[in-house]
Amino acid sequence: MISWIAICIILGCIAVLAMGRLNYRRKQLVETAQIKRKYFAMYNCLGELSEITLRQDYSEADWFLERYKKAAIYGAGYIGRILAYYLKKAGVKDVYYIDKKVDSDIDGLNVYNDININREPDIVIITVIQEYDEIKRNLGKKTRSQIISIYDFLDMIT
Repeated sequence: MISWIAICIILGCIAVLAMGRLNYRRKQLVETAQIKRKYFAMYNCLGELSEITLRQDYSEADWFLERYKKAAIYGAGYIGRILAYYLKKAGVKDVYYIDKKVDSDIDGLNVYNDININREPDIVIITVIQEYDEIKRNLGKKTRSQIISIYDFLDMIT
């Protein structure tokens, strides 16, 4: 005959396992929501930047060109490439990428693993949506250039 103590211990173990599974599932749901927010933000950013580029009206960028002659784009993904295209078409003379995952030039623009001291930019535009604060903090230790997010840039020119 199983004692009541043994039954309570077994039920307690089952409850602990069930709670652990629920916490694991809750954590998965939170991570999924964060990923969805990231891609939604990226989609909105791509859409806005693409719309501005397709209009081929760079008049909003005139004041930008007066202040910033050299620009570094942190992130050579889709957003970074569209931004580089926009900046070159708008007349920014010196544009390059900073990307730790890419080793070769992209679309004729240099890609560096870090800030290039020989080509100190006037502005660094971070296109990486996640880890923005960490990237900005690390870049801030290496350069006196203005560092902004892609969202800040879009707010500046629209």
